[in-house]
Amino acid sequence: MKVAYVCHHDRYNYEYTWFSSLPVETVRFITTDDKAQSDKPNVEYRVVEYEEKGLENRFFASTAKRVFYKNFEKDLQDIDVVVVLEVFSSLSRQFVEYCKKIGKPVAVLVYELIPTHPIYKIPRYRGNTKYVLRNADHFICVSQAAADHLVKLGAPTDKLSVVYPGFNLGIFTPDRTNRPTQSLMFVGKLEVHKGIDMLIDVYRRLAPDFPDLPLTIIGKGSWQPQVEALARDFPAVEFHDFVPNSDIPQYLNQRSIYLLPARDTKRLGQRIGAEQVGFTLIEAMACGLAAITTTCGALPEIAGSENIVIPQGSTEALYTATRGLLQDADRIQKMGLFNQQQVTERFDMKQQSQKLADILSALQVKKDVSA
Repeated sequence: MKVAYVCHHDRYNYEYTWFSSLPVETVRFITTDDKAQSDKPNVEYRVVEYEEKGLENRFFASTAKRVFYKNFEKDLQDIDVVVVLEVFSSLSRQFVEYCKKIGKPVAVLVYELIPTHPIYKIPRYRGNTKYVLRNADHFICVSQAAADHLVKLGAPTDKLSVVYPGFNLGIFTPDRTNRPTQSLMFVGKLEVHKGIDMLIDVYRRLAPDFPDLPLTIIGKGSWQPQVEALARDFPAVEFHDFVPNSDIPQYLNQRSIYLLPARDTKRLGQRIGAEQVGFTLIEAMACGLAAITTTCGALPEIAGSENIVIPQGSTEALYTATRGLLQDADRIQKMGLFNQQQVTERFDMKQQSQKLADILSALQVKKDVSA
């Protein structure tokens, strides 16, 4: 089977590791990135020209940009199944329309989980959504929250599958050799929607009662000056603005509690963003850390039953939960062991790649039978 994944212009290809691990003959990324490359023998890149259209692009970035690809048809001739991203996307509509015309199966990968997102009220995007929901062959949702949001938009339930992204658990694996029980970790953008402001405040409140409490922060963002100030004030705070993803496990394995106090992003009172997966949370869980997170987006679903989930935006709840967990070594250990097992069962790369491949293969077979 040959699979094409349509990368969205000007968006990082978060799907590369997962899709390039599919047990199929070829994975072909259709992209506008002329620097993209891979050393995997079954991975191909086809670079296409593009055109941006519409005033909407002044207000939207990445997946929401109205962009159209040119001269891609030849790159799909020998492809069995096409995968596009998000139901509201102009590219999704473009490729669903083309695939319908030539009789090629097309699936939509879905991260979005806010059914009341303002983008669904904008005429062009509303039109894209209705068309894609009606004409795509299948919808692959990276969380149950994403699937629930599609149902509310009117997606047919018999065309929905939930498949969590796969992670390389050979890299993200526990090593508790040098792990102090009382220690904290954060990886992510240093922005308010990730809760970095609350984390800084909570650490300053904890410091008098937990002298030399280790905290490692990795990330970049507008709150970097405040993080650097925290590191100057408290020698036990370690800050890195960048660490290669392959090196993240060695930092995670030096800490015992992972904090992701994310909150929804709102603009003019409208909810426009929430944690769709929580990649760093899964990586921390894979390394056997206990976790404290919030009700933001899919985070409760990802965290599962044993981790601590607090109301988003509550500094007091974050302080209380963190303080209590720091004083409970047994619970930290039990949560870490639970997380390690849960990630193995739900996010293993080989397993999740096979699930995705099985769905795509079934679409190919169904289309062949009906042809």
